Amino acid sequence: METKVIQTTEELITFLGLLQTSFGIIALDVETEPFQKDNPLKSHAWQLGLLGVGLYSTAGHAYIPADILATEKSGDAFQKLLDTKVFAMHNCKFDLTVLEASEFDVSKTQIHDTLIMTSLVDENILSMKLKDLAVNVLKVPADQIVKYKDIEGEPEDPAEYVTWQQKMASYCVSDCWYTHRLYELLMAALIKDELLEFYNTVERPFTSILRAMERRGIQVDTTYLETMGKKLDGEIYAAERAIYSEAGEEFNLNSTPQLRRLLYEGKKLKIPREFKTKKGEPSTDVEALTYLAKEQNCKLAELILKYRKLSKVNSTYVRGILDEAVPNDDGTKTIHTSYLQHKVKTGRLSSAAPNLQNVPREAGELNIREAFKARTGFKLIAADYSQVELRILAALSGSPAMIKNYEDGGDLYQTVADQIGSTRQNAKAVVLGVNYGLTHFGLSRNIGITEEAAEELISGYLNKFPEITAFSARCVEEMQKTGQVRDIFGRLRRFPTYSYALRVGDDAEVSHNERQAGNFAIQGAAANILKVAMIRIHEALKPLGGHMLLQVHDEVVCEVPEGRTEEACVIIKTCMEEACDLKTVRLMTIPAVSDRWRK
Repeated sequence: METKVIQTTEELITFLGLLQTSFGIIALDVETEPFQKDNPLKSHAWQLGLLGVGLYSTAGHAYIPADILATEKSGDAFQKLLDTKVFAMHNCKFDLTVLEASEFDVSKTQIHDTLIMTSLVDENILSMKLKDLAVNVLKVPADQIVKYKDIEGEPEDPAEYVTWQQKMASYCVSDCWYTHRLYELLMAALIKDELLEFYNTVERPFTSILRAMERRGIQVDTTYLETMGKKLDGEIYAAERAIYSEAGEEFNLNSTPQLRRLLYEGKKLKIPREFKTKKGEPSTDVEALTYLAKEQNCKLAELILKYRKLSKVNSTYVRGILDEAVPNDDGTKTIHTSYLQHKVKTGRLSSAAPNLQNVPREAGELNIREAFKARTGFKLIAADYSQVELRILAALSGSPAMIKNYEDGGDLYQTVADQIGSTRQNAKAVVLGVNYGLTHFGLSRNIGITEEAAEELISGYLNKFPEITAFSARCVEEMQKTGQVRDIFGRLRRFPTYSYALRVGDDAEVSHNERQAGNFAIQGAAANILKVAMIRIHEALKPLGGHMLLQVHDEVVCEVPEGRTEEACVIIKTCMEEACDLKTVRLMTIPAVSDRWRK
């Protein structure tokens, strides 16, 4: 795309004036210096230098180099545009953070994020990257897509600068055009699918909440992690020696063929067919090793499992978090995870760099959460919903027994255990397993019982609480009629393979889709309840000087000044418990104040 590069402040004022008086959405994209993943000082959006801004509307388009925006007159004119017009961006968290770091106020900027819009319109699409959407949705020929790697990095030779800048301008404004065109298509789709209200009231404002959380970050005690890492190094070494002793030889612990030889040839172990790979070879994954350790009392498998657990905690969490820690001017270090609002089909959040969704919850020597702490003068408040998905299930299914249990403040797992004649631990596995679409085969492996016994527990549970089966049947019926399921907030989950699987008799795919239909109705509601709560908490904590820092599963972690914890707890509890009126069942949480993030 031929793109004008703004060269003077006067040109910029004229161009922005044209956009200011025009109608319609303006697509915006920023270009920055490259990320440096291994450099904690250049690994986040706010740390990257701005190279330029691209703008595209039906009135005109141009690329504005950063040095032009840096003048006071230009900056004021651009700020006015940000304050008064509506913009489309793809992954707006990045663009807004870069602009904010360049001293522009984006608090009033109205945004539509085509990344989030795409995730609502087609959650099953293979890639939501802008260039992939340009090819697959807008049908831009792949050979016309310019790749960033072909132009990144300013040339050292000044004679090449003008040519490089023109390439960068065309690249940037092309992205703006893709975004602008996608916005038009996606807005029409949101309206057609009756998703516009949900998008505007939940997903759209939620993006800014996540951006604030990412930017604030949470302080991490690196000394605590370094001490844990050293201890784990010793335990891993001891585990390695124990494995070699049991095996009778040293071998590559990460080599599947070598481990397979030792287990299945050396020790002559046999394994059921379900634990074999697609090629028919015996597996060495966690499930297979757990089976060998429990069912065949294989000491080597038990030691390998311990080694893998210690290694994962050390590399993924201890070393991983230390590598991601950002040094601050006051000598502290903070973690700034990236929340992915578009990745999970149910609407749940995931996170990366580092992934905090899977940080171990266990206490004791492997308590990773203890490494995260409040800043000086602040306290952490952690609030976790009590059995939110089961409360939603009780309300949506209308199960009198479940509803009464929550009305009476009872222990649902013990209630189920009494009803099906089992232990509380097994009852909990059954309840959660059924809620997540777990089969009797999966349950048998999880709690170490036979498939027949697992089937009896599941049948007993569903027979005692028949409303659950009826609720699942209603979800399946909705999917059969429309090819999709809508949760209580209006979010959609589409099942494009279901009708084909029915037609060709693919029973496994049919069963998978039917389990997922009921699962989505519950998980989608839970995800959106928490989003609504977080939107309210974010605003309500501002007058106290408080911030939300983390969201993990059904838990939020906030940071508030030491003298405001009591009123903050009331605010958080109220926002979470009143986020959704389930009519028959009350949501519940008990905020806990501490200096560190604890279980």
